[in-house]
Amino acid sequence: MKTVSGAVTDHGGPWIGAYGLRLTGIETAARYLVDAPASWPELAVERDDGARSIVHYVMEDDWAEYGVHEHGCVRLDREPLTARLTVPGGFSDDEMVHPGLAMLAAITNRWLGRHSFHAGAFLSGAGAWGVMGAKEVGKSTTLGYLASKGMGIISDDVLVVDGGDVLAGPRCVDLRASAADWLGQGVDIGIVGARRRWRMHLPPVPAAVPLQGWIVPSWGERVELEVVPPAQRMSLLYANLALMCVPHDPAGLLRLAALPYLILRRPRRLETMEQAVAMLLNRIEV
Repeated sequence: MKTVSGAVTDHGGPWIGAYGLRLTGIETAARYLVDAPASWPELAVERDDGARSIVHYVMEDDWAEYGVHEHGCVRLDREPLTARLTVPGGFSDDEMVHPGLAMLAAITNRWLGRHSFHAGAFLSGAGAWGVMGAKEVGKSTTLGYLASKGMGIISDDVLVVDGGDVLAGPRCVDLRASAADWLGQGVDIGIVGARRRWRMHLPPVPAAVPLQGWIVPSWGERVELEVVPPAQRMSLLYANLALMCVPHDPAGLLRLAALPYLILRRPRRLETMEQAVAMLLNRIEV
């Protein structure tokens, strides 16, 4: 039994998934996925060893297509909810989990009426705090440091928000060489996507938890926390949308902008992370 957009399938479970989606076709990557509720829509993933060059990106109401690698492409269909990845040499589990699922999740969740951001999140006492920002502002390093201290990580790199809840992503954080060396964490998985990655495996977390607020890592001359003025919050949310297109639910973004919103500044030196995180956790009372 399926509803529109593949919302429910009579499968019997148990299900695995990420980003609010039950996933089939990537069971070999189950170690990276979460126990998925039956209420999550099903996305069937198909991986082909082939070549098909796509030089454009298209997203319509019922299908999407974009290029990956030099001679590969991804085709997404909304009904039934299916993703076909055609890549020379195939698409490995490491690539599939991240960064492969990120774009699939962003497009699919837009069709499902959810918001997706360039962000991660970590568990707090009553829910989770989002950590948002562009590349190379210390987002994954911050999440990796929190994970190394035993804190639960909801997601790294892409954060899907459904109403007031954040939905668990794959069970990994990908670090750069300097952060992996400093933390003493992560396994070198080689070049995956566009760069070399050191992957931290993460323990299980709940599939969905309430979003408590936002943290924006930033570089500065000293460690400090600053409240983001209300007038700047919507522009930051827009700038960090995973898909650069008009949001389907601006009112939902307003509700997200009304949550507590902090900038965490620190110098680029990794040794400042301990002080910065201690200040942050003291402020939000994890």
